[in-house]
Amino acid sequence: MHIENDWKALKSIFNCEDETLTLVIHAILSDMLKESLQNVEKITSSVQREAWKDNFSQKYVLPRIKNFIGTANNFRIVLDKNAENSLEINENMQTSENYLPLLWRLIRKPDLDDFRFYYMSNHENKELLPLLNIFLKHEKNLNLIKHLAPIMKFIQILSSRLSHAIERQKARQLTFQQFIANECEDDDTEKTKKSLNEAFNSFANSWNCLIPYIKRYQYKDLPQGMPKMHKKISIVYGLYEPTDESIYICAIIEFLVQLQNNFLNEIIEISSETCHSLKFIEKSSTHKSEQESKYYLQSISLENAKPEQIIDYDDISE
Repeated sequence: MHIENDWKALKSIFNCEDETLTLVIHAILSDMLKESLQNVEKITSSVQREAWKDNFSQKYVLPRIKNFIGTANNFRIVLDKNAENSLEINENMQTSENYLPLLWRLIRKPDLDDFRFYYMSNHENKELLPLLNIFLKHEKNLNLIKHLAPIMKFIQILSSRLSHAIERQKARQLTFQQFIANECEDDDTEKTKKSLNEAFNSFANSWNCLIPYIKRYQYKDLPQGMPKMHKKISIVYGLYEPTDESIYICAIIEFLVQLQNNFLNEIIEISSETCHSLKFIEKSSTHKSEQESKYYLQSISLENAKPEQIIDYDDISE
């Protein structure tokens, strides 16, 4: 009972799960086992007991709990290496589930916040792993950029089908539902209807996901919040024109383009030859006065961008 209470108290103090606490305790025990065994005199007084506790804390405990998560992650790496050297474990085998100790098995999904904490705990990582530093800085917004592709796809469909053949006042009276119906009138196969519905649904889903983020356009607050996208509102909301109702689609595109550009601009500002994973975008300067190489990305206009040139990142915590 006392052990259970102490265990719960430690979990509360360090705000961690069972596995993390187990790893840290094993790391401390591992440190103790590395030292040669010494004969310890029998403790007969409170002074001796306090002296032993103080020595134990200073020598074994405090060095490990200064970076609690880092200690757990480092010891997990040691265990993984030992496991690879001793035997291969098939996580799907019943033997693994029944007989392996909990410490040796994956019991939860990887957590990016744990990794972020581990990375930030060592100040040298910023210089050693600059690309990872930029990724972690922008990661919370990277998953929004994937909405740019379906947004652009549908407004390009609108633009190509309508061109300048419709006045803005008439566009206000035409809903997305009516637009799709008009485009499908002469198609008995219903392939056009299916294609347009899929494109609109992706467009509407992306629009609605972005509503909490779109507040400004060209450094000015929007007149009011974005409306929820559905088939029964005017197609004017899908026309790329910086005026009236169309300002929202312009604000969406500006927001998403800035997210991608800000991320990529920071990447190409990394000191050349310091990041091996960026070797494929490294180019030597053509100017004689500039001897060193730089990271380089070609600029592409949005209307000519291909889907693979737009960041498509899914948050692993979702």
